[in-house]
Parts: sequence; C-alpha cells; structure tokens
Amino acid sequence: MREAPSIRPPPQAREAKALTGLIDRAREEAPLALAQAEARLRARIAQLELEAEPGRLEQELALWAERADVTEELDRLTAHVARLEELLDEAGAVGRELEFLAQELGREASTLAAKARSVPLGQTALAIRLCADRIREQARNVE
Repeated sequence: MREAPSIRPPPQAREAKALTGLIDRAREEAPLALAQAEARLRARIAQLELEAEPGRLEQELALWAERADVTEELDRLTAHVARLEELLDEAGAVGRELEFLAQELGREASTLAAKARSVPLGQTALAIRLCADRIREQARNVE
C-alpha cells in the first residue's frame, strides 16, 4: 500500500511555522528594543549637557522613533508568510512564486535587521533571513 502524497511539502511547512514564531518574537522584542535605545539616547544627551529649545528633544526623538519603527516590516513579513501558506496548499507549479516570496521575506528581514535597536531583535531578524534562504533553496526543488 502506498502512502498518500503530502498536501504540503514538509520542509516549507516547517519553515512557515518557524517564521510565524520568529515574527511573533520580533513583535514582542521591538517595543522593548526601541524603549531601551531611547533611554540610551537620552542618557547620552544628558551626559553631553546639551541645551535645546523646549520640546525640541521630544520632537527629534519622535522622528528618530518613527524611522526606527519596524511595524511595517513585521506586517509585510506576516502577509508574506500567509501567502506562503496559501501557496503550499495550492496544487500545480508554485516553485517560482515560492522563490520570489522567499526573496521578499529576505528583503524584509534585512530591513528589520538594519532597523534593529537591540541584539535580540537583530538576531531574530537574522533567523528570519535564514528561514527565507532555506525556503528559497527548497523552492528550487519544487516545480
């Protein structure tokens, strides 16, 4: 008796699950990383004893925090993982789209790493990038 073919290629399914966990971890780490970085920045400014116009420091910190915000990257990563899971459930040739999706996952992970304000968040971004690379390698073996 032959085994029924798997609906989902197991390696990509495992990577999709791993990505979901990593993205969730990054969502937890991001606010803490931003708060710690802001505290370090405030401490440096206090050490320098800089005088600034009232409200100017808060304005600059708000601009800095906006540039350092990773919510958009995490939202796109989540959307890409959702599409990955859809593709894994589809029949037919999905290899090329899987490869493209892995490339997009890698891009978002790289942006996340560049914006990371803490070592744990940077490590999580690297782990996401490694998952994306494994998906790309596996996609080359899927038609």
